[in-house]
Amino acid sequence: MQNAKRLISVAAFLALACLAIFGIRTTRIQTLQRAVSQNAKIGVPASDVISFLDSRHLEHTALFHPALMNIYGHKYDNESIIVSSKSHAWQSLFQSERLEVVFVFDQDQNLIRFDLFPVYTGL
Repeated sequence: MQNAKRLISVAAFLALACLAIFGIRTTRIQTLQRAVSQNAKIGVPASDVISFLDSRHLEHTALFHPALMNIYGHKYDNESIIVSSKSHAWQSLFQSERLEVVFVFDQDQNLIRFDLFPVYTGL
């Protein structure tokens, strides 16, 4: 009986330690990329992209046109963009991941491409 309690305690401790170190993934990058590719096709207007983001409950900006903007080595100077993010795509005790999607539009506000970036925050 004593050995069974000890075994259960050790197993519970190891499970919690693994959970704290490796964390929980709620959204995979490939899953979000597939959803965006299927629902926000190239050529759709910005209003359709915003409707898609709202339907998925993803945080996003309005369509804006920055004079200077550089995100993770990609330049968005003088382009019409919408920036969206999925917070807590992965969470552990020491680190978390957020997924950011930048939608780029032409002068007629039709989608020409999107870029997806994982953003890591940690201690």
